[in-house]
Amino acid sequence: MVKKKKIKSLLIGICKHCNKQLFNTDSFVSFADKRSAHFKCYKQDTEQQQENNYANGRKEEIQLF
Repeated sequence: MVKKKKIKSLLIGICKHCNKQLFNTDSFVSFADKRSAHFKCYKQDTEQQQENNYANGRKEEIQLF
């Protein structure tokens, strides 16, 4: 009979965005500066930055005319 492998949960670090603990069982991304973040936190922050950049770009275009 085949034994089931136990999943070991290891602490990876602290999330860059929400400052909560990040484990290897979570969905996460790692950055070049060796920090990590939950994928959900990273996605929300990236979308917010893109919206801000788009909004700021539109304002600059309007102000030029």
